[in-house]
Amino acid sequence: MIALPLVLVAAVAATMALTGQGSDSVLRHLYLLPTIWAALSRGAIGGGLAGALAALLHAPFALPAVERDGLTSRTLDGLLSLGLPVLAGLLVGRLVDGSRARAARLGAVLAIQRRLDGQGPLESALRDVAEIVRRALRARRVALLVGHDIRNARLASVPTGTLVHDECAAAFTLASGQAVSSADLCADPRVRADEPPGASPRRGVTRPLTSGAGVVGAIAVEWTGELPRLERAARDELAVHVGLAVGDARVT
Repeated sequence: MIALPLVLVAAVAATMALTGQGSDSVLRHLYLLPTIWAALSRGAIGGGLAGALAALLHAPFALPAVERDGLTSRTLDGLLSLGLPVLAGLLVGRLVDGSRARAARLGAVLAIQRRLDGQGPLESALRDVAEIVRRALRARRVALLVGHDIRNARLASVPTGTLVHDECAAAFTLASGQAVSSADLCADPRVRADEPPGASPRRGVTRPLTSGAGVVGAIAVEWTGELPRLERAARDELAVHVGLAVGDARVT
């Protein structure tokens, strides 16, 4: 999908070259159309890429004019045309990425509520909820604990069999009601990791699950590498909704 906007950017540059247009040609505004198209279809990455290509192709028109005439209103307008497609592509792309992330969070919340509102054992529903959260956050592992004691809490994890023990971060959150955030679980003295260190740090967070009755459990999320800003927001939002849904399911 990104290929066609890039081709259109190149076509605008070729048209300007063939018709002998200068850096102040009205045709330069056409760079914005494929750039915004790329941003709408591929987000900030696509919009930034198309905008950068537009700036690169427009440089041979704008920079020689600056060298020849110096900084005039005409050449400054041409220089502005170098950065405008990049800025427009990134801004529109970030808005698109944010909108898609919010839609994905809403879809995950609805899926969690439907699963916990359904019939069947709570343990099975919790496993499905853990998988929904893992996919929504693109996490490495997710564990859900429901209860007030680590030894008696109901556990659901993906992948199945994720070890939860008395010295893990989830156990601390379950006992204290306090969140834990670790940049590297293997090097964090507060918790004991269940796997040896790898090439990349294993980051982890735990959040208490709260409902009208207080803390009803804990959620632990582990991933490799840095968690993007949008997914950090999704993590905290999902923890709130999981807690409310778990509390309602326990009452039911």
